[in-house]
Amino acid sequence: MPAIRASHVEAGLQTRLAPGNQDDHVPILERISKTAAAASIALIVVLLLVIHPDITPALRVLTIAAIVAGVLTPRSRRSTVHTAWIVAGMLSTPILRALTSREGPILDLFWMAGLTASLLRSESWVHWRLPDRWRAPAGGVALTLALAWPILLGREIGFDLRALTDEGAINSWALMTAPQVAVWLLFVVWTQLLGLWWLDSMCRELRETPDAFPRVVNGIWIGTTIASLVAVYQGTIDLHFLSTPFWAARARATGTLLDANAFGVCAALAPPLAYIALCCRSEPAASREGSSPPVQRSVRNAIVFLVFVVNVAGLWLSGSRTAILCETVATTMFVVAAWSSFTPRARRIVPWAAVAALAIVGIIVLTSNTIGPARRLSDIPTGLRGALSTVFTRGPYGRIANEMIRDHPLVGIGVGSYQILAADYWRELANDQLQFDNAQNWLRHELAELGVIGGAMMFILAAVVAWHVVMRKARPDRRVEATIVRGLAAAIGVASLIQVPTQTPIVMLSFMLLLAWMAVLVPDDARPAGTEVRSWTWLAATLAAVAYAGGQLALANGSLAVMERARRTHLDYAVGTYPPEVADGIRFRWTSGDARFVWPAKTRWLVVRVWAQHPDITVRPVHITLTTNCGVLVDGDFTSTMPMRLGVTLPEDQGALEARVHVSRTWRPSDHGSSDERRLGVAIVAEFVADPSLTLLQDRHLPLSACGPGI
Repeated sequence: MPAIRASHVEAGLQTRLAPGNQDDHVPILERISKTAAAASIALIVVLLLVIHPDITPALRVLTIAAIVAGVLTPRSRRSTVHTAWIVAGMLSTPILRALTSREGPILDLFWMAGLTASLLRSESWVHWRLPDRWRAPAGGVALTLALAWPILLGREIGFDLRALTDEGAINSWALMTAPQVAVWLLFVVWTQLLGLWWLDSMCRELRETPDAFPRVVNGIWIGTTIASLVAVYQGTIDLHFLSTPFWAARARATGTLLDANAFGVCAALAPPLAYIALCCRSEPAASREGSSPPVQRSVRNAIVFLVFVVNVAGLWLSGSRTAILCETVATTMFVVAAWSSFTPRARRIVPWAAVAALAIVGIIVLTSNTIGPARRLSDIPTGLRGALSTVFTRGPYGRIANEMIRDHPLVGIGVGSYQILAADYWRELANDQLQFDNAQNWLRHELAELGVIGGAMMFILAAVVAWHVVMRKARPDRRVEATIVRGLAAAIGVASLIQVPTQTPIVMLSFMLLLAWMAVLVPDDARPAGTEVRSWTWLAATLAAVAYAGGQLALANGSLAVMERARRTHLDYAVGTYPPEVADGIRFRWTSGDARFVWPAKTRWLVVRVWAQHPDITVRPVHITLTTNCGVLVDGDFTSTMPMRLGVTLPEDQGALEARVHVSRTWRPSDHGSSDERRLGVAIVAEFVADPSLTLLQDRHLPLSACGPGI
């Protein structure tokens, strides 16, 4: 009877999980959340293919091919193909960099698009398959992202679609153009939505076959070990090999991930995963089928030993303090879990193997040219307060995040916006440039971007998952495996106290896989919430998402609008123009038609030059209007290519001059025998001068007495 009952329970579980059975009874708010997430992911991939300023024809073709391959992936081969995409994520970026001469997230577009297409094809678009307690918070996070990203994208282009291709619009003191900022925001949202979708997919797959080993784990540890071999070569022979000048100059190995911190975290995960795959999972099968041949067991042990050596060496050569913290937690949990499963003979051998591994790693480290985390750790002050400040705030990043939280506690500054606006904050605080980086703490970073309302569901989800990791009991037959997986998930969580490792897609997917695996190894034995409770939970999640989107819309038309930020931070901003040019020692911009400017007032005296260069301007005058928040400067027909020179005196204490240019028509040089395909309006120069007499020497002098807030 027990066996019959168990089979009935298992059959019932399979029936409930079968696609098409639950989807008919999904609450409407859950449907909205999952569908919005799917539509957002698909639209973001299309937008990145179309508008990414760094994409090359080869990358576009390769990405489209990856999408087609993902869509055509048969369900029976899904696990194998997903493993291949993960390996591609580990290994393809330096190859693509060498082939395309591109850097940054654009190199992840290929493999992420292929994996995304496969997941969207194979998973339900209306029903989350997560554990019951996780479902509403995760759905709330997905809906928050889905509703917010179009608003944030609109904010960064000034709600003007022309700015999506405007390489002359510098949005902040991060000195990124509007298209670059747009694709960064899309990339951040895509990474988070893809992580949730991957978690959902892995939860469904592992719950359907709870005793199966997830094949994609092999892709993670094998891909990382290959990356670590590259890191060893980089550290001991050539730091520039398959790396970037940025990391090579800092004497830090990156493996094949082009990021030392992300690579270091992956290297911390790989050895315990290899142990589970090769030893922990194989021993029970051997005991059921009879003694495993000694050669096979020794070969597995030797492979695990080499994986440990290579990855620990690679981690050290990365110089990542985050990875060292991650490795410490992961290794501690691994030793605690695995030691109890070792035979007496293994317990005698393991300490000697550890000594041998450390000796080999030591030799590699001593012969390397990298900085190593020990030297970076030595830079931390010895005093407790100084040490905590250095580790948890790292320069100005923590302080900037705290300022953001204070300024926008309810909805934050917008998902993906920390790195963009941090440079503006630092310009106001210290009048200095700031290197592109995160808030050095996951909780602080998310609170700065999402605020209390936007981050509510994410923080609830994190709390629920953390409770699951710490408090739930593991399956008795999988205790060792469960403890190791718990430790790895906890390791990334602890490392997130001093970094935001999950902003890197491959780390995000690895973390989500660990959570899905843990949900099977450490099952939630609580009864599912009742329909009424679930409905209220979904309603709260939906209201939080809508409130966050509404708050971001208000900020996008208020204090966080690009023009307003430019005025506040004294940023020379232009939209509707081409990048600056220099001719005869004069730095000017061509407009592509109508354009808007913010000119920070360095002095009270401004010299403006405006001209048009239409070939037929003598017979067809060009009407030009230059309007500012202090009044009209130009409004008339131009009948020659000679510039109009204006001397402008601003009122006292005027921080910036906002201007709008309108031109009656444009022209293309390519229509007149040139190779220049641009559509040109007028050329404009605006220079603040220290000598007020220079304003009197121009064609016209305009003393401005009063200025409005903006136009």
